[in-house]
Amino acid sequence: MTSLELQEKQRQGQERLILVDVRTEGERQVSIIPGAISLEEFTANLNEGRQDDESMFTVVTYCTIGYRSGLQAQQLQEKYPHLPRVYSLDGILAYSHTDAPLVDPVTGEPTRHVHAFARPWRPCANPAYEIHCYEYPNVLGRLVQVGGLVLVRGTQHLAHVLTKCCCCTRKREE
Repeated sequence: MTSLELQEKQRQGQERLILVDVRTEGERQVSIIPGAISLEEFTANLNEGRQDDESMFTVVTYCTIGYRSGLQAQQLQEKYPHLPRVYSLDGILAYSHTDAPLVDPVTGEPTRHVHAFARPWRPCANPAYEIHCYEYPNVLGRLVQVGGLVLVRGTQHLAHVLTKCCCCTRKREE
């Protein structure tokens, strides 16, 4: 789901949307999309039966750029097959380019701060925002904290590309 589609659904008000922020606590402390709850809070509500009739709402997961939230949306659909609609948002960095504000998670007041996870994602954020990110020594720890999947998938992709390139090179030489 794109950030603009989310805003349109919010404006229409025809669906009950539950925004689930799957980012780390450090990222969430900088800013959140208004009304979002953490993944931990969402799953605790589901497991304890505190969530209203699940068939009546749409779950929208989000992270920085959509990778972690896409994985989490798949996991939620597998673990809770009774959830009828689970989507992954294109990320809080894309959301920062819309006309909707981000908010401070403590005060609920609009803020011009956004967490970009790591330096390579900084250009993706709206330049009108103050951009926070983990420094490189912390990034590896954060990647491990979010499951290390980004690192594993990147390595797998690189190995695939290198193998493919080597195969193509060998064929050309023969």
